Amino acid sequence: MRLGKALTLFFFLSLAGAAAYLSPAAPALSRWGAWPQMPAQKVNFVIAGVTPKYVGYHQAAPEDYSGLTDTLLIAQLEPKTKTVRLLSIPRDTRINVTGYGWGKVNGANVHGGPQMLLSTLENFTGLKLEGYAYLSLEALRDVTDALGGVQINVPFAMKYQDTAAKLAIDLKPGLQTLNGQQLEGFTRFRGDGMGDIGRVARQQDMLKAVTNKLRSSE
Repeated sequence: MRLGKALTLFFFLSLAGAAAYLSPAAPALSRWGAWPQMPAQKVNFVIAGVTPKYVGYHQAAPEDYSGLTDTLLIAQLEPKTKTVRLLSIPRDTRINVTGYGWGKVNGANVHGGPQMLLSTLENFTGLKLEGYAYLSLEALRDVTDALGGVQINVPFAMKYQDTAAKLAIDLKPGLQTLNGQQLEGFTRFRGDGMGDIGRVARQQDMLKAVTNKLRSSE
């Protein structure tokens, strides 16, 4: 991903934070000042989407970012080559969770919060992780709608209904502009026979589509 897209990715995350939906912001940013100032060296940080919790039958609880990290990416910014690399980690990856033992990677946040998640991923990848950002599904919907929708290619028909999660997916194949609710469905759909592997590929497509839309609005 080129540096311009990296800046718009950072803007996407900071916009969600400004709307009080992104929490907490990556602590490493304080080393280099406010966005979009670029660091002098390579930087790695974690982007995670946390599974919603429920307080009653079909009633979602307020987001508190303490649940399973069912969306998990490591973003690496390389200023010298002006690129950003994204590494998606499937949620069911078996991993040695720091201080807890072997289990699924998406459980690290539940067992010990963001610091355990960072420590676990550092041990797993060998990368030094400078910070993290937890992305809200509400932020994804709101930012997409604020942009007037995002154009993305839906590779096949997607249909799924989850009443408890208030998730209704009904997308037709083809290049189209998705609103916030539709883009959330595109990002969360797993019924393609590839399970989480197919979903993480679409999550990267979603991030690229959002940054492209932000760039086109400059």
